[in-house]
Amino acid sequence: MKKYRNLQDAKEELYKLMEKASFSAGIGEKSEDYTETLSIDIGGGVLSYDPYYQQLRFFDAEDMEYELDDDLEAVNLLIEEINKRLKEFEKRICKTRTELVEDIFEKPINGIIEDE
Repeated sequence: MKKYRNLQDAKEELYKLMEKASFSAGIGEKSEDYTETLSIDIGGGVLSYDPYYQQLRFFDAEDMEYELDDDLEAVNLLIEEINKRLKEFEKRICKTRTELVEDIFEKPINGIIEDE
């Protein structure tokens, strides 16, 4: 896994991963204003990143706010963790999809096409 040395590059990568998780798993939302703040539900709380103001926050279940704006190590760890969870999600979705396809589409189509 690539470790970022530049905080801005790391935050941009994190934002991309958050977008992917939000879209793929349906666990987040993006604000419709100029900030394009993205928030995803993860780890029993909400991870929020505002690329316009460069604000990275985590809100836990008790609504305690953690500011991660200048913490390169935390951003790198979040990138690693979200990557890991996305891979797990994709692996399990693929398995479930295969099982569903087999269960639904492999059934005979009796009554439509008769054996000759």
